[in-house]
Amino acid sequence: MNWNEVVRTVGPKLHRFFRLRFAAADAADLVQETLIRLVRKVESGAYDPRQGSFAAYAFGIAYYVQKEALKARRGDNADVEALADAADSAPSPEEYAAASAETARLRQATLALSEIERAVVGLLLDRDLSLGEIAAILDLPCGTVKSHVHRAKDKLRQALARGQGALS
Repeated sequence: MNWNEVVRTVGPKLHRFFRLRFAAADAADLVQETLIRLVRKVESGAYDPRQGSFAAYAFGIAYYVQKEALKARRGDNADVEALADAADSAPSPEEYAAASAETARLRQATLALSEIERAVVGLLLDRDLSLGEIAAILDLPCGTVKSHVHRAKDKLRQALARGQGALS
């Protein structure tokens, strides 16, 4: 396995996944933790390519790293504090200035999504994972994942149409 290539190809995708929920520095730390766990699991023989793509396996690990980080950050009050925690991790004005206006608007709009919708959107971002793979990662039926995708798209479309998160 060429780990340099894995870091170059999967690393940025993992970073985008974590940025939906965490500040840039925290996202970078979580990418590193995910890659370390990925190396350990692959080298121990836990990854079986017959059970799914490498990207799906990496995002499965990332999903659990994210859950652990959220639990550690806020304790056991998962849903009650989700939006407040997400707002706390919003990028600074300097980070917004560095990002394109549309990316910033979209990131702001994702803060209104539920935790599971945000996870589904994050896993769909790079289109490397099928809905079936996302369902397996999240341990949900495929139909449920499709419903979350549909609701998330509607919420994002409405938020962007209302101008939520617009920088203008």
